[in-house]
Amino acid sequence: MDNALPHAANQSKTGIVEKARYDTAQRAHVLSDVAHHGRRVQQFNEILHQHNIHLLDRFVANVHYFWGRMNAILVKVLSDIFFRARLLENALCSLYESLASYGRRIQ
Repeated sequence: MDNALPHAANQSKTGIVEKARYDTAQRAHVLSDVAHHGRRVQQFNEILHQHNIHLLDRFVANVHYFWGRMNAILVKVLSDIFFRARLLENALCSLYESLASYGRRIQ
């Protein structure tokens, strides 16, 4: 029986050591998985960042295009308005001169 106690104690120590080795291996495996997923998340974030930059560039280009088109339309509309205003001014001046010459003929 005395022989059984040291053997049981050794088995107990061996079991604890084996359990510790198994736990350490499991933790190493988990840490490896975490590191792998961390790299994948970092790659995903980099891709997302590049995509966001691309979208921002497209947005700025679209805004630039929009403002360019709006300026072109505004210039066209304003030039049309000023052209028509000049035509109206010329027509009114002509009408005024016609009325003035008619008035002078009547007197």
